[in-house]
Amino acid sequence: MGTPGNSGLKGQWGVGNPSGPQSPQNAAPQDTGSDEQARQFQAAFQSIQAEINGHLQYTSTNAEASKNATFTSRRDALYSAFQSALGKIDRNDPSKAQGDIDRVLGDARALSGEVGTFRQETEQAKAEWDSSQASFDEAVQQVEELEAWEDPQASGLRGQADEIRTHANERRWREACTALDGLLPAVQPVYAEYLKQKTAQEAFEPALEALQPRLQAVSVSDPAYATLAPMVDELATAQTQMEASVQAKDYVQAQAQLQDLSAKVDALEESRAQVDQKKEAYESALAALQPRLAVASVSDPAYPELEPMQAELAQVQTEMESAAQAGDYERAESLVADLSAKVDAYEQARSDLDAQRKQEFETEWGPVQAKVAEANLTANRFKALDADLAALKAAQGGVDKAAQSGQYEDARKAIPDVNTKADAYLAAAKTKQEAATKKGEEIAKQLDGASDATRADVAKAAAAALTEEEVKALPSDVRNRLLDEMSKDGLSEGEKGAIKNLFSQRALDPAFEKLDTQRREEMIEKLKNDPELKEARKNWATMSEAQRIAALKKVADAQAAAYGIPLTDVEAYSPKNADGTNDTSLNGEYDHTDGKLKISREMMQNKGFDKALNTLVHENGHRYQATLVEKLKKTPPELKPGDPEYEQARTFMRNDDYYIQPKDDPADAPTPDTGDEYFTQPEEAHSRETGEAVQRAGIGK
Repeated sequence: MGTPGNSGLKGQWGVGNPSGPQSPQNAAPQDTGSDEQARQFQAAFQSIQAEINGHLQYTSTNAEASKNATFTSRRDALYSAFQSALGKIDRNDPSKAQGDIDRVLGDARALSGEVGTFRQETEQAKAEWDSSQASFDEAVQQVEELEAWEDPQASGLRGQADEIRTHANERRWREACTALDGLLPAVQPVYAEYLKQKTAQEAFEPALEALQPRLQAVSVSDPAYATLAPMVDELATAQTQMEASVQAKDYVQAQAQLQDLSAKVDALEESRAQVDQKKEAYESALAALQPRLAVASVSDPAYPELEPMQAELAQVQTEMESAAQAGDYERAESLVADLSAKVDAYEQARSDLDAQRKQEFETEWGPVQAKVAEANLTANRFKALDADLAALKAAQGGVDKAAQSGQYEDARKAIPDVNTKADAYLAAAKTKQEAATKKGEEIAKQLDGASDATRADVAKAAAAALTEEEVKALPSDVRNRLLDEMSKDGLSEGEKGAIKNLFSQRALDPAFEKLDTQRREEMIEKLKNDPELKEARKNWATMSEAQRIAALKKVADAQAAAYGIPLTDVEAYSPKNADGTNDTSLNGEYDHTDGKLKISREMMQNKGFDKALNTLVHENGHRYQATLVEKLKKTPPELKPGDPEYEQARTFMRNDDYYIQPKDDPADAPTPDTGDEYFTQPEEAHSRETGEAVQRAGIGK
């Protein structure tokens, strides 16, 4: 505590030299004082001051500064008194200074006692505070938690804590302890309530978070749950009360309210589930009815008789929809049942009308349809009548389309036009047919009148001279007689040219064509919706070769059954050119020597399902043709004049004798000499017609 460079009392306590005699430690005894008296006085004073300084050294850092300053000032004043008394010591008269010496030492001893008491009191108070420090720190921590909690009492408690902190900072230990005694009982109940609320909060918040999605779901206004509005209102009230408790941080109350709210959510969810069940039952019943209801509700001018029933349907439907919009699904479902019964009645009434109209239509359409079929026979197709036939087919298509859509009244109205067109076409075709028949009679007479040696030449000349219309309509027996006469002794180039002329028009025997058409339609009907063929069409691109052949075998078997020919095998192969390269132009072939249908694997892979189907049926048609020729050649023949297949079998047999190969260059003009007759010769014409008809039918779609 001294100033550097000082020593003795001055150095220790920072006291300057007195104006009188020097301190005994710093100067030799003066003539004005007694050395012994001065030494004793100095020793006594120094001892007392050491006690005082020892106490003040402690209190300077541990006692209240203002009190400690008072004692320090009194101590410092003793130095001046000491120096003054020291200056009065007289070596010759000790009594001169004795009074002052006694007074200084008395004051010093008194101060030492007071300072000792002050230190003792300070030590006791500080010890008491030190023992309470942890309680204070804990209380401050609790106050801080209350402040963070925003407790309304936290502000007052903070004031008390700050007051205690001020006392402690200023070393007023007794006041700090007294104030702490007031703070602790004040904090305890507030903090205990806070802990209670915090514990409740810790349980409340996750419970609320868990409930929140359900609460939000049931709180949303939904017309489907209109009947549950009172429960939703109760829920909203309970939620508002709970939120008010949370706002007030009364989580104990909020927790109890949350339990009540959860129970209300449970009840509302259960009620909603019951409504959902009723709604689902209603919607399921309505969904099942809807397609039929949609049809029954549409006004149709073709059924004016059913309008009163549709009006009833509309009325019940309106009532049903109103009930559903109000959330009354039980009544709505009941009205669906009523509506269903009315739809049943409507459908039955419409079905009865349709059946009646269909019967009336079919009665009128049957004879006319037969005329159209007759007109469509190859034998009745003449180039000059192509436009008339196209008009007839268009009119027929209109009738068929109307009938297929159930518009039988519209279909009936169109029948007379079709009938008129059919009669006109058949009359025109009959005229041409009569001319061709007459031509046939003339040819027959020419052949009858010729000698055996010249009959082939007569046949050649007659065949070569026939016009397109005459070739198409020539009676089959005359055509076959011409072919027979020219084929007896081999074919000359002139006879081949005459046969090409006979084969230049697509023409089949009428009796055969009627039977063939019937069989083809039966086969198509059987295959059209076959599930295996549906799968084959769908997956053709990814099917294995074996799977493709299996699908084609099914078609071949159906064709054999329809045409009355034995079953045969279908196998894949790769057609080759003469030089060994792949022949991509050949899709398939049939050779009656082994009886197998051969289908190009490259065609199956590259040209798709429809082309494969067309090829299979086409080649199987050749098998049917070969079977007919085989029957004709048997002894005795299995086909005889009058059989519907007889004349066409004779034609196929002669086509076998002279089969026209396809022309090399498709760009060549279609004249008999360039090989266009490949497509119109009997066997190819028949197989092509069958294959293309099956392809057009869309098997498996």
